[in-house]
Amino acid sequence: MAKNRGERVNEEMKKTLAAIVFDMKDPRISPMTTITEAEVTNDLKYCKVSVSVYDTDENARKETVAALNRAHRLGGGPPDADPGHPQVQIHAG
Repeated sequence: MAKNRGERVNEEMKKTLAAIVFDMKDPRISPMTTITEAEVTNDLKYCKVSVSVYDTDENARKETVAALNRAHRLGGGPPDADPGHPQVQIHAG
């Protein structure tokens, strides 16, 4: 169990993003995508997310990460584009 506020926020962000990715119907996103880590800054403006894509095709892995970064509210515009939500940057972990 997370001990401090930062760890709890990171874990909650990880769970929330995992649920969003699970519900996405985008064919570019591999169904075997797992959120492995989320790290939210102390000011809650940015979040760095690591994903693991279990696919034998390297292009499918790259396309999944690119599609997640292009998705609305995941890797969208500047931080002030949607107040109250952190800007998320996703990378293969």
